[in-house]
Amino acid sequence: MNYCNPEGFRNEIKELLAKGDIDAFYHWFDGGKTKKGAFEKGADVFNRVIFPLAEKHLPEGYNTALDLGYGGGTKIKPSFDYFDVVYGIDVHDEAKFVADNLGVPKGKKLRLIKANGDNIPINPESVDFVYSWVTLCLVGTIENVQKYLAEIYRVLKPGGVAVLFFTRLIRSKPKQRWKEVEVDMQKEAEHTDGYREGGPLSKVRSINLVMSMWKMGLLATVAGFDIEDKTASWDDTPTHKVYHGQYGIVLSKPKPKEVPKPVIVARTGTTTTTLPKPVVITPKPKTPPKPRITATKRGGLKRRKKGE
Repeated sequence: MNYCNPEGFRNEIKELLAKGDIDAFYHWFDGGKTKKGAFEKGADVFNRVIFPLAEKHLPEGYNTALDLGYGGGTKIKPSFDYFDVVYGIDVHDEAKFVADNLGVPKGKKLRLIKANGDNIPINPESVDFVYSWVTLCLVGTIENVQKYLAEIYRVLKPGGVAVLFFTRLIRSKPKQRWKEVEVDMQKEAEHTDGYREGGPLSKVRSINLVMSMWKMGLLATVAGFDIEDKTASWDDTPTHKVYHGQYGIVLSKPKPKEVPKPVIVARTGTTTTTLPKPVVITPKPKTPPKPRITATKRGGLKRRKKGE
């Protein structure tokens, strides 16, 4: 039996491809039963579920995306409609096969990398958008999630966005409306740990980590992210019900705060000294003296004239 760890995934996928059944290869990753069905499903998930969550938060001029756990590449294909450069990270050895079946549009760049999400071989602050679908539920431990978040934070540009989906800790029904999902969230708040691990020795491709929304939010905040939105994997046709049993969280990497430049600089020899801004003291306006008041014979009041 192959286990749910990088080696187990590589072996399982290699054995699957060796059988020569291309439809089975793509269905194993993305469902859809056939290669064509898998690409249609991948496009639907990216265009209607993943990208709309990110679009309003992405920085101006965005052009680089990273698919964390690209599988058969079915969500990379629609990403070319929005990005000029797309990276894909996965642990398997079939990058060439996937790239050959993708077809890269003219003027676009694709780089598929064999790596794990806890050590992404991409330069710091070089990616505008990171997304992940049915990947974090397979990393086995909460510690691995923390490592993934740290790497996502590192490769994102300031102002960059990540949309990450992960399997829910509590899912009371297979298909739910959003109000029912919110009830499950409230139940999760009573869970002390906020997650449940299956570990890396569960069967390959079996869910071995489930998390509450509050736990993922906490981990993301500790990693340095701002939380922009929280949702669930949902399909808006025809019933507006939530499918797939995943939460989605939208994160952004804060831009560095601008440090105000010093205004006054005095140079003495080779030493530069920043002087404090001068304090401007505005004198208080003088209050005119109140006129003296004396009693008249009739018991009324009169104002005394100057000199009296």
